[in-house]
Amino acid sequence: METVLGAILNTIAPKAFDLIKDARVNRIQEPELRRISTSRQVSQVVNRAGRLVQDTEDCIYRFFHRTRLHCGVTDMEFASKIKILKERLTELKNDVSSLEQGSTTSSTEPEDPHFAKEDLLVGMDVPSQELVELLERTPTPSASGTKGKLKVISIVGFGGSGKTRLAKKVCEETGEQFDLKAWVHMGLERNVQEVLKEIVRNIGAGASTSVQHINNGAEASIGVQHINNGSGSSNRVQHVHAGASTNVAERLKSSLCNQRYLIVIDDVRRIEDWQFLERVFPDSDVCSRIIVTTTSQPVAARCSFPNGHVYKMSTLCSQDSDNLFFTALTRQHSDPEKEQLSTLMNICDGLPLALIEAAESLKGQAVEKFGCQETVRGLCALEEGNNVKLRRMQWVLMNKYSGLTSYGTRSCLLYFHMFPSRYPTKRKFLIRRWLAEEFVERGQPGFSDLDAASEHLKTLSDCNIIRGMQLSNNATVKSCRLHGTMHEFISRQSKSQNFVNFLCHGNDVPAQPKEAVRRLSLRDGTANSESCIEDVPLYLLRTLAVSGETCKAVMDFSKYELLRVLDLKEWDHHQLREKELKKKCRDMCKLFMLKYLGLPGSIREVPKEIQDLIHLETLDVGETEIVEVYREVIKVPKLKHLLGKFRLNAKYSAENWVLEDSRLETFSGFVNNGKAEFPKLMKHMKKLKKVKIWCDSKAEVAELKHVSTAIHDFIFQKSTDPLDVVRSLSIDVKGCKVQFLGYLNSPGRLTKLKLNGSLEKVPDFITPQRETVDTSTTTWNKFTTPLKVTSLCLSSTTLCGRRSLFPFELQPGATLLPSLRYLKLVEDDLGPLKIQEKHFPGLERICLAGSNSINLVTIEAGALQHIASLHVICEHLVGLAGIQIGGLKMLKEIALDSKVSETTKDAWKVAARGHPNKPQILFIETATKP
Repeated sequence: METVLGAILNTIAPKAFDLIKDARVNRIQEPELRRISTSRQVSQVVNRAGRLVQDTEDCIYRFFHRTRLHCGVTDMEFASKIKILKERLTELKNDVSSLEQGSTTSSTEPEDPHFAKEDLLVGMDVPSQELVELLERTPTPSASGTKGKLKVISIVGFGGSGKTRLAKKVCEETGEQFDLKAWVHMGLERNVQEVLKEIVRNIGAGASTSVQHINNGAEASIGVQHINNGSGSSNRVQHVHAGASTNVAERLKSSLCNQRYLIVIDDVRRIEDWQFLERVFPDSDVCSRIIVTTTSQPVAARCSFPNGHVYKMSTLCSQDSDNLFFTALTRQHSDPEKEQLSTLMNICDGLPLALIEAAESLKGQAVEKFGCQETVRGLCALEEGNNVKLRRMQWVLMNKYSGLTSYGTRSCLLYFHMFPSRYPTKRKFLIRRWLAEEFVERGQPGFSDLDAASEHLKTLSDCNIIRGMQLSNNATVKSCRLHGTMHEFISRQSKSQNFVNFLCHGNDVPAQPKEAVRRLSLRDGTANSESCIEDVPLYLLRTLAVSGETCKAVMDFSKYELLRVLDLKEWDHHQLREKELKKKCRDMCKLFMLKYLGLPGSIREVPKEIQDLIHLETLDVGETEIVEVYREVIKVPKLKHLLGKFRLNAKYSAENWVLEDSRLETFSGFVNNGKAEFPKLMKHMKKLKKVKIWCDSKAEVAELKHVSTAIHDFIFQKSTDPLDVVRSLSIDVKGCKVQFLGYLNSPGRLTKLKLNGSLEKVPDFITPQRETVDTSTTTWNKFTTPLKVTSLCLSSTTLCGRRSLFPFELQPGATLLPSLRYLKLVEDDLGPLKIQEKHFPGLERICLAGSNSINLVTIEAGALQHIASLHVICEHLVGLAGIQIGGLKMLKEIALDSKVSETTKDAWKVAARGHPNKPQILFIETATKP
């Protein structure tokens, strides 16, 4: 049998995986198809491609599973199924070729019939005022010494967020300040030569001398209009005569030289286009300005580099959303109507284009539930429908989805249908499940698996498909969610491909009841009845997530052959007796292909049988309860991430126990409550990168010595892995009577440190240490800070309020944590806080968070000279809390809690407008689950 299986694995299996690759390459062609047409026929081809990939994977993994059990399909049957799948692929490729040859129309962006309506510019006053100030002449040099320099302002945001409308409003309000101005739309279809020609035509429009259009190879006479600049001189026209070989770009550059110009380039999609265009625009030190609109963060950053400004669009608040919708609806709103519209408004999610088109679709009708449902269906349809009033929003959503050329990235996006709309999802939680689902190509050179998965999330963030709810210490997304319209669109796309089925309150069912389900999300006790899923085949299930109570049929794990992700962290199991619960946990350990297992902390114990899950990579039980584990958990061969509050079963001792080939990278973490077993085991975990420790009131000096030794070994542990550059340590000292942080007095390899809990004093490792050159004297002439962390979080230390957080005086030549790049301080009441000039000289980002209040924060002159991002997170923040931002020369971003008062918002907006860099103010939503 082993010989036969080996032959199959070495011959048929590689061909089968090649088929998956071919099918995925075939899906990469979809953007081309979308540009050809958005017809029903193309939509069907797209869905067939997705289903082909999934069917191929099902075939292969079922074969592997059944050969392991020595039952089921034979090698000849498997080869026959592969042959059928290849025939489907050939047929699909032929259909794609027919579509490409038979269609000549292009799916271009529909015109916006409401573009010029002033009454629909709701919520634009503050953004336009901020941008107008950026367009004004710079009276004094900014921090980068850019007085009079050409500045590029990039407006970036999700499609339909109002970028073009804002640019138009700003252009109209400031046009008289410029000698020359032009507006041009770029998009995906136009090349840079066409854009340059249109700029020339726009600049020359209205000149007293006719302007000849620039034709290929023909001589041109370009008329450039000079607007009266107030000096009393009349308008004049300069002609640039050129032969047939003269380049359009060179002629345009010559025409713009020494003129103050404003050029708006709408919808820039590609960095390479901008790299060509930017060489055309001269910088004559006369405060010329270029406005670029784009949906891409990387494009915006590149356009505004090095001395420009990136302005990120926000969605409308609830009040502005209501005002815009009912203005477009051309009638006053009433409370009963608002109640009927609640679902529709949630899906529009403050997006101006969605609100306008939804209102246009309902105009002249009585607002009722059925009409709203029809509007939602049309707004987020998978293909163009008959309602032309919804075409632009449909185009935006289709364009966003089809623009993702990576199979993995598109699968990651479809996976968001596992979660409810407006549901904040943690980044690491997402990417670990993506890895378990094998959406991510592993083993890429220079990337860890987590890094490779993070690239998919970065792609979605860069094109503004997801909304970041919180940022981590390295400015990446920490938790996120989809825009309401995109979530609705992705939900429909996911169901059409049978990718995910989501059941919540019984209002979603599989696309075809008899079709096998691959991913199932049961929310809020939806499946607490057997009848809910009795006709749904579940033998191909790959992901199962349960929230609330559920029926026995769902928890019958024997029928799940291919399950890779089992998330029961929100499962309500209280209807089960303890004996039944333990049996269910043991049954889970028979899921051979499982890679991600999430359990509720209330289970209290992880069974020994978990060692049978030889492919398990992540075990997550949350941090709400202490969970007892056996040493078999640590010995799971492929386990990389162990997440929860664990303690080792008292029957086991770590003495003389060797843990060989441990792959554990994240141990977050263990409770040190008088036992020293886990700290002793840490020395065997050679690949650890992140550790979290809880020390409670039972911890004694002897046990804490073991902890300190384990920390020391972790900090200094050498690694042969070139990607092992980050070491993260989190210590919760709440209730611990013994202060042992003095052991953190060596730099080692630690890069991130988080301390949570009451501290008697500032940890010694923060205080600059003195070193002597001559030990025979008491003269100290060198100061060093032993710990060289780049990220530090101090949470609930209670140091603020009792005394200044950093009460010591720095001696001449000393600095405080010079290697620190990110600092987060969290307290119930944060303040007083005084940051001196020599504190954190390399700091780039700082977050101050207070549950109740933030006050008396003083930043001395000369301090924090490299700060680019300042987050002040407190719902009850009053004004500026004493913070003066004028001296923060590199400041680009300020973030506040979205729930702060309007008075506080206004105070920060005034302060930002008075800053030379005009930093943008972001209002962050509180990441709470609905």
